Amino acid sequence: MDFSKRYNREEFVKFLQNDFLPEEDFLTEATQIGIQQETKYIKAITRLGTCHSLKLAVYEARHTSTNDARVGLSKEIFRFMANKRERRALVAFVPEGNDANYRFSLISIDLSETEEGKTKRIYSNPRRYSYYLGENTAIRTPKDYLIRKKRVKDIEDLMGRFHVEQVNKTFFAEYKAQYEKFCKFLCENPEMQKSFQKFCDNSGKVIRDYVKKMLGRIVFLYFVQRKGWLNGDLFYMSHLFSSATDDIKADFLDRVLEPMFFGLLNTDYDKRQVNALANGWDLSLIPGYENIPYLNGGLFEQDETDKCRSVFPSDYFKELFEFFDTYNFTVDENSPNDADVGIDPEMLGIIFENLLEDNKDKGAFYTPKEIVSYMCRESLIAYLNTNTNIGEEKLRQFVEAPEDSISDISEDANHKLLSALRTVRICDPAIGSGAFPMGLLNELLHCREALEDSLGRAELKKDIIQNNIYGVDIEKGAVDIARLRFWLSLVVDEPHPQPLPNLDYKIMCGNSLLHRFALDAPFQQVFKD
Repeated sequence: MDFSKRYNREEFVKFLQNDFLPEEDFLTEATQIGIQQETKYIKAITRLGTCHSLKLAVYEARHTSTNDARVGLSKEIFRFMANKRERRALVAFVPEGNDANYRFSLISIDLSETEEGKTKRIYSNPRRYSYYLGENTAIRTPKDYLIRKKRVKDIEDLMGRFHVEQVNKTFFAEYKAQYEKFCKFLCENPEMQKSFQKFCDNSGKVIRDYVKKMLGRIVFLYFVQRKGWLNGDLFYMSHLFSSATDDIKADFLDRVLEPMFFGLLNTDYDKRQVNALANGWDLSLIPGYENIPYLNGGLFEQDETDKCRSVFPSDYFKELFEFFDTYNFTVDENSPNDADVGIDPEMLGIIFENLLEDNKDKGAFYTPKEIVSYMCRESLIAYLNTNTNIGEEKLRQFVEAPEDSISDISEDANHKLLSALRTVRICDPAIGSGAFPMGLLNELLHCREALEDSLGRAELKKDIIQNNIYGVDIEKGAVDIARLRFWLSLVVDEPHPQPLPNLDYKIMCGNSLLHRFALDAPFQQVFKD
C-alpha cells in the first residue's frame, strides 16, 4: 500500500487483509453503524471488519474537522467504543469530502466496573496512537513499522507498531550525528575557528551552542511549514535549498537562512527592505519572501555569534534536509493518551536534555509523559482542593475527565473552579526544556475548556501562558527550548500566522536559588502573588 496517496477504502482493507493483520483472521464487511451519542466532528462510522484473534474491530470514521481537532475526535471515538463495549479498534479517520489526508489510529480503552458489575465510568485509561498519511506526508516511519515488518503476531506486536518512543530514539540518533558533523567542521576548520575566535575557549561550548541554536531554528521551521505558513509549501525548507544555485548552496547559511531568520521571521513586514539593505541581504534569494510570516518572540533574534562568518559544505545542508524530510512533523504536542507516530515538539526537549553537557550534574533528565501528566494532575488537584471547598473526589473526577464530570458540579462550584484556575500562579524554578509547565498548560487548558466557551483554544492557551505559568533555568539553552515549545503550542491552534508573544519575563535565564531580578511594579506584584 502506498501511504503517500489519498485514502481509498478498498486499498486500505486489502492492506489490512493481505499484509498487516494475522492471515485468514480478518473478516471484512462494510456496515454503517449508528452513532448513539451527539457528536461535533464525526458524522458517519462504517465497520470494515473484525480480527477475532486480536479481539479487534476496524472502522472508518468520516468527520468534519478542518483543523485536525485530534482531542475532539479522540473523545468522540472513545465514547462510541465505550457504548459498544469494545476495548480495541483500528480506525481510519477521513475528512468528509477530502480523502487527501487521513489518520490511521490504534484505539484502546479499559472499561472499569464496580464489584456489583456496574460500569464505574464510561471509559478509563483511553489511548490513541496515530499515523498521519496521504498526500505531502513523509512515509518512512509507516513503511518501517507497518509494511516492512511481517504480519502482526499478537496484541503486543500490534501495540509496538504504533509506539512513538521507538521513532523518537531513531530520530534522535540521526539528529545527533548531524549535530556532531556540523560541530566538528566548525571546530576543525581554521577559517571558521578564526571567525569564532573572540567567543571561544578551549571547551568549544560556544560553537556547540551555536550549532544547537541553528539546528533548533531549522527544526522549528519544519513544524511551522507543516502548518502551511511558509508559502503554503509543506516541504518549503528542502525546496528552498534545492532551488538555489550552486554558489548559493555553498554559502547557504549566511546568504539564505540567516536573512530568513533575522530579516523576515524577526522583522515586521514594513521594515524588511530597509533592514535588508542595511545588512546587505538579498531577500530575492528566498522564494516567496513576501509571504514569510513575522513571528518574532525572540527565537530569531540575532546573537553576537550569529554575526560570525560560517560557511558549511553544501552537502551538509543537503543531507540535513533529506534527513528531516523523511519524518512527519506534527505541530501538536502529544499527550500520553493521544500521540502521533511522528516528531512532535517534545522532541526539542529530548534533544536538549540529551545534548546538554554534564546533564547528570546539572539535573537534566528526560521524564516520560505519563509521569509528567500524573504529577501535573496531582498538583492541580491539591491546589484546587486547597482553594475551593468542592471535595477532593469531585475535583479528581473533574481534572481527569473535565467534560464528563462537569454536569455533576453545581453552578457555584463552577464559578469557584474557574476563579481558581484563572488566578493560579505556577513557577518551575528549574524549568529545563519545559516538560512540567507544558504538562500543566495542557491540564489547565482542558479544565478551562469545559468551564468556559467564550475563548477559543489559541486564546485560552495565550491567556494561560501570559497569566499563569513562569519558569527559570540556569542553562540558557533550556530557556530557549522551553520558550520554543510554548510558541509551538500556540502555533498549532492559530488558523493564520500571528506574532508570537515575548516570553522574556515569563521564562527567564538565571539561578533561581541566588538571583534577584529588578522588575517593574506589575511583575513585582505577579511574584508576590
